[in-house]
Amino acid sequence: MRRLVLAIIVSLFVSPAFGQIGSSSSSPSYDTRVKQALDAEDWNYEIDDDGDFKLVVGFSNEDRSQIVYVISNTLENQGMEIREIWSPVYTSASSTIPDDVAQWALRASWNQVVGSLAVSGDGTVYFVAKIDANASPGILSKTIRVAAASGDELEKEKSPGDTL
Repeated sequence: MRRLVLAIIVSLFVSPAFGQIGSSSSSPSYDTRVKQALDAEDWNYEIDDDGDFKLVVGFSNEDRSQIVYVISNTLENQGMEIREIWSPVYTSASSTIPDDVAQWALRASWNQVVGSLAVSGDGTVYFVAKIDANASPGILSKTIRVAAASGDELEKEKSPGDTL
């Protein structure tokens, strides 16, 4: 019964993706729209092997920073092209997350305005915001800041003293 409940909880974190567009083998290894938007807002970033943009966002009022990923590959659903912005919050010692963390993630997701929590296959919980893939540089920047701030607050709540 406990495994059934956990399976149901984990399935709630899965969002249907009806198509994936954006970067592909015939296009650059990263989405040039993201690069242009980040450059326009003077962000410092790295592009990883997957073509995703990794940013480290610092907080001036605390001696902390938060990692944020802007994902190059986009999702398509009913004619909308969507981009994801991820910020890691919690990493499990194994590829599954404990029941109490799953329960916490469900409750914490309820209170999020712009995004929600999602669990990856490797046992990492991410704050995930989804925006129009063609969002302006200003909207992308605001969403990055929201993802960093939300991710940092959730990380402090679930993993006090840890940084990912």
